[in-house]
Amino acid sequence: MNSLLNTLKSTNKVLNLFNDITQKGGEGGKDEDVNVEDTLKMLKNELNIINIKTNLEYKSIKQETLKLQIKFIEFIDFFLKPDIDKERKKKIITEILEDARNLQTSLTKEKITDNGLKSAISETIETAKGIYQENSQRGGVGKNTRRRDTRRRVTRRRDTRRRVTRRRDTRRRVTRRRDTRRRVTRRRVTRRRVTRRRGGKGGGTVSKDVFIEKKGDKKGLRIFVINLKRNKDRWKKYDKYNKSLPSSNYVKYEKFDAVDGNYLRKNQKTKEDKMDKKYFEKIIMMWNAGEKQKGNVIGCLLSHLRLMRKIISKKLNNVLVIEDDALVDMALLKKTNLNKLPQDKMIYFGGVLRPLTFKDQKFKPDNVRKSFKKNTVNKIKANNFKIGSTHGLYYPTKEAAKPLLKYLEGKERIRAIDSELAFIQKKEPGLIDSIFYPAIVYLVLEEAQQGFSGQYFKKDGFDRTMKYY
Repeated sequence: MNSLLNTLKSTNKVLNLFNDITQKGGEGGKDEDVNVEDTLKMLKNELNIINIKTNLEYKSIKQETLKLQIKFIEFIDFFLKPDIDKERKKKIITEILEDARNLQTSLTKEKITDNGLKSAISETIETAKGIYQENSQRGGVGKNTRRRDTRRRVTRRRDTRRRVTRRRDTRRRVTRRRDTRRRVTRRRVTRRRVTRRRGGKGGGTVSKDVFIEKKGDKKGLRIFVINLKRNKDRWKKYDKYNKSLPSSNYVKYEKFDAVDGNYLRKNQKTKEDKMDKKYFEKIIMMWNAGEKQKGNVIGCLLSHLRLMRKIISKKLNNVLVIEDDALVDMALLKKTNLNKLPQDKMIYFGGVLRPLTFKDQKFKPDNVRKSFKKNTVNKIKANNFKIGSTHGLYYPTKEAAKPLLKYLEGKERIRAIDSELAFIQKKEPGLIDSIFYPAIVYLVLEEAQQGFSGQYFKKDGFDRTMKYY
């Protein structure tokens, strides 16, 4: 079965390469060292030299694999042609999807239990489906440069408007009396600040922060912040809040040391480090992802897995996990009765509302938000949308973490943690199926955009704190 697995791995490289190129408008990525044409030719050679060997017992599998192999070679030839027919390309993708499903059926019929094969063929089907839907919506590959040219002409008109606004400057001289009134209102603001100071004990400044006492449904509440040791600046905002707490009987932010994936690659000091090194082989990444990015993704994944292990081993309940570019809306958390929330599954307390496919133009996030009930738990409708990001995850009980950890650690191949959780929402709703709306955990936008995944926030146009997902 090794030859079959090699075929699937090579075909998935082709699909991922094509998927990456179509999402970037046909440029083939920003990495100048990567030559798309050479890469495709190399993958074609890989497919050509793989010799499908199976015994008579698995004859149907051999036939389906050969069909899929030939179809991918044909797809590469068409893709390399500059004058490719878009309809023909869509037809080939449809045929690839059909052949992959037939192969999946044959594997089931022959009772093949190899998880590596099952995972690889599932990835082929999912990626092919995504490419087909993407190209159906786009109408093909390539950028529309004409639209950008017209936008530039519009910006020239705005320049002329700026010249007109110079006349308004003369009017401001007439409204000097209004300016003095504004100064009066500023004094009132300062008086309010003074009254706040008087409210403090011993004449100290009273913070605007909301504090949550450890009692009732918040008695065992813990808030863990995943933070790298070297990112001391990001911890300052939490430390400042903790120092303003009235006493130790109030909920504070607790630091959880994040895993540095790039350091772990060469240094395994603990038993857990040695156990987790296998994730460098298990991780699924884009074909052009660098080693640093791979280390970042693995570090984030392992940080969440290790926190789940801690929740289970220490028998912790009411645990809120956040990342160090996020903050908790303490006022909303304070008035939320945690005992009335579902107790058997992890709940998103913060995240990103996303369409099912990349940049679905028909997706209307505002319509989805209107369907949510406020200040309570809402179900994730996996056929309409998905929730991305992992900056706010709530584990009501240790029992909510157990099946999720078991599922993730049991996978032979695994994606980034946010991608895995989004995948689970659709395929394993028994593990994750709800969010709290509006978000109790929201992003510090400037810090989120500076993180290792910040490029995606900017690229996808995410310029909000995700308070409303």
